Amino acid sequence: MLPGLLRSSYLRRTCISFLEPLLPKDLKTTDLLLAHGLKDTMVPPSHSAKLELAYKGAGRVRRLTSTTAGHNLAFYDLKEALRSTLLEWL
Repeated sequence: MLPGLLRSSYLRRTCISFLEPLLPKDLKTTDLLLAHGLKDTMVPPSHSAKLELAYKGAGRVRRLTSTTAGHNLAFYDLKEALRSTLLEWL
């Protein structure tokens, strides 16, 4: 079950340049889960919002925001919300 699920999953860091295409054609049916810390000084939290707005696929979209995390720490701060979202989406 997991290999099939992971094959259709996509992890994208918002620090990847916005100059490349945001959503390649093969992502049109992929669910999009974004996590960002509002105290991130390296990548503005607005990047997650832009990705959310740019996604035009048929998959589910959820953006989780940590009010206390900075860069690379949002996943730790939001681990329960991420876990529950992933379990809901399975």
